[in-house]
Amino acid sequence: MLISPYVVLYRDGHVGGLDDPRFRSWKARDTGIALLDEAGACAMTLLMGEPGPESETVLFERTDRADTIHCLIETKPLLAPPERAEACTLSPLPSRRPNLVVLRAGSGSSHPSWLTDIDESDRNWDLCISWYDSAESFAACEPAEYNILQNKNRKYQSLHQLLYPGSPLWDYEYIAFPDDDIEMSRRDINRMFEIAKCHNLALSQPALHPSSFYSHQITVQQADKRLRYTNFVEVMFPIFSRSALDRCVGSFLLSESSWGLDQLWPKLLGGHRYQIGIIDAVPVRHVRPVGGSYDMAGAFADKHRLIQTFAAPEDYREFGFVV
Repeated sequence: MLISPYVVLYRDGHVGGLDDPRFRSWKARDTGIALLDEAGACAMTLLMGEPGPESETVLFERTDRADTIHCLIETKPLLAPPERAEACTLSPLPSRRPNLVVLRAGSGSSHPSWLTDIDESDRNWDLCISWYDSAESFAACEPAEYNILQNKNRKYQSLHQLLYPGSPLWDYEYIAFPDDDIEMSRRDINRMFEIAKCHNLALSQPALHPSSFYSHQITVQQADKRLRYTNFVEVMFPIFSRSALDRCVGSFLLSESSWGLDQLWPKLLGGHRYQIGIIDAVPVRHVRPVGGSYDMAGAFADKHRLIQTFAAPEDYREFGFVV
C-alpha cells in the first residue's frame, strides 16, 4: 500500500511529504531512518530499499507474514527545478527589524497608500521592494530598506533570486510576500506578524475582507474568529517563518504562474496541521480581479502538474480556530 509518492528528509531534522501529524522529525539509526512524533518517540522505522524501475521516490508499506515493513526507496527527484538563476545581490542593513515584507510592485501598486497609522519607529518590519515595471519607473519608486529592479521574471522566480544562500533576507524571523494590489495599513502588518509569532505559525496569511476579489472562499474573513488552522495559504500573500521558507523556497521555481504552489507548501511542511492558518483578526482588501495578467490555461496546467506529481490536496480544510 502506497503511503506517499515522496518524502522529504530535511537537513534540520524535519519531515515533509507526509500528511500524518505523527511524523514530525527524523533521525538516522543503525536499523534505518526513524520517523519521530512530537515527543521524540519513534512512530515508524524506514528501511532503505533499492531503486525500482519507475525511478521515483516511493515510501510504501509491505505486509510480510504478520509483520509490516516500511521501505524508503531513494532515487532522483520527482520534479527537478531549473537551474538557479543568477542571484540579485542585496546589501545587508546596519540594523534591522525582526520581520520583513518583500513586495513585488509596479507602477500601479497599492503600497504608497498604505495608511501611515503608526510612527515609522513603531514598525516591526522592514520593506523590500522588488520592482517588476520599467527601469524608468523604478527611479521614481517609493524608498524602502531594500529596492531592486527585477522586471524579467514572474513573482516567485524573482523572489527565488533574492533568497540566495547568504542573502540578508534570511536574517528575519518572518517574511511575507504580498501581491501589490492589497490594501492594508502599517498597523495591520505589525499585528499580522505579532499573531503569526504568538501562535508559532509556520505558514499563514491575512484573511481577505469580504469586499475583496477572491478565488477561494476559505480565505475570506470570518469576523468572529482570530485565526483558523487550515491546510491552505494562498500565493497572493503568504507569510513564512524562516525555517518554513527554507523548506519551501526550492519550490518557487516549479510553477511559472505560481499556481499550485499553495497546494504544495503544506505538503512540503509535513505534519504542521496547527502551524498553518488564516489570520481573521487582520483582514486586508484585494482590489484587482484574479487572473487578469497571465495565461490562465498555462496556470491551470502548472497547478495540475504539481498536484499530480506531489499528491497535493485539492480540498481546502479547516482544523480548528482561535477566537
